[in-house]
Amino acid sequence: MKVLYVIPKMGVGGSETQLTELMLGISMEHEVRLFDMHGEQINELTRRISDAGIRSHFGGMPAITRHTKIRGVNLALTTRAFFRLLWLILWWRPRVVHGFLPAANLFAALAGRLLFVRLVVCSQRGLSHYADTRWSLRVADWLSFRLAHIVMANCTAIKDDLCKRYGVDSKKINIIPNGVKFS
Repeated sequence: MKVLYVIPKMGVGGSETQLTELMLGISMEHEVRLFDMHGEQINELTRRISDAGIRSHFGGMPAITRHTKIRGVNLALTTRAFFRLLWLILWWRPRVVHGFLPAANLFAALAGRLLFVRLVVCSQRGLSHYADTRWSLRVADWLSFRLAHIVMANCTAIKDDLCKRYGVDSKKINIIPNGVKFS
């Protein structure tokens, strides 16, 4: 089975480490690829992914910072990244598209549903307090969770938050606790 993971930026952090472990484990039985919405990152995690033979694709989306002044250029580059994801899905034909983190959830859900991917998965790795500051983040999360076939959470508190804050059906949410690697 072909599984495409989508992440905003493959830096070095908790969610990125969890995604790396997930991809390495699944790649033993399934064909896995990664779509990084930004650009190529060189770090320990991306080396492990590459060494395992997992192919990465890049959207070329700009890093959004307080100092970003040219909004039209950012919109154009973000749109280009989305179309690159659409093209990858059309070309590679994954059976599963799995968004990891909020921006990637939106990309994965929209692209997956537009192209009739069999299974669209969104992941929520923490409580949604970040969305309290901007209505656009709440709308993006709401839309992502509505479009997804399955929503993955890593604990019951997040599942409860998704049900309360976004009205996600609890039957749609699966809990997979964070794993710890002891070796």
